[in-house]
Amino acid sequence: MSAPGRSASSRLARKRLAGRRALLATLMLLVAVASAFPLLWMVLSSLKTPAETMQVPPVWIPHTPTLEAYENVSGVINVGRSMWNSLVIASITTAGILVTSMMAGYAFAKHHFPGRSLLFSVLIATMFLPPIVTLIPLYRLVGSIGLNASLAGIIVPNLANAFGIPDAPVHSRRARRSDRRSTDGWSVGTPDPVQDRRAERGAGNRGTGAVCLRLSLE
Repeated sequence: MSAPGRSASSRLARKRLAGRRALLATLMLLVAVASAFPLLWMVLSSLKTPAETMQVPPVWIPHTPTLEAYENVSGVINVGRSMWNSLVIASITTAGILVTSMMAGYAFAKHHFPGRSLLFSVLIATMFLPPIVTLIPLYRLVGSIGLNASLAGIIVPNLANAFGIPDAPVHSRRARRSDRRSTDGWSVGTPDPVQDRRAERGAGNRGTGAVCLRLSLE
């Protein structure tokens, strides 16, 4: 093919690539707008008067924005207390999930025990359970240990879940075939030879797990 022909083919390929990227960007923008619309509608509705809220066809932009709804809510509930409760629950549950997920990920990725694959499969299967299925059992469980009507009753059931456990076991074979660090998972990123040398020197699981965690976070 001559130089002008190659140049024309190259320009055509670039145009096609630019067209695909533009189409992808447009689709992503549409999805983002559709996802953000309910939140935007909720905020706009909170600034409307009761008459505008019930008007048909709906009013998109409030004609006379008002904070009356927020004043009414602040008179019904303690907003400051609610914000503090949310902060406490979110902080403690996040820390708890980090700790339990790291321990579970290390156990599944670096230890071989009977039933590991089955247990991991069951654990992953729990991710497909809708929250409403576990609502009543969790309520009865929390009540049986005397944590009803308390922050602990919300925090304790959420200290561990399958969503927080890394996918380390899925990539463990790849990490075992290489002495180099991997970025596939937090615990398999530590080469097995490092763990083996630690074990030979008499380090227990606690010390070895600490080394794996430190290396994976570097």
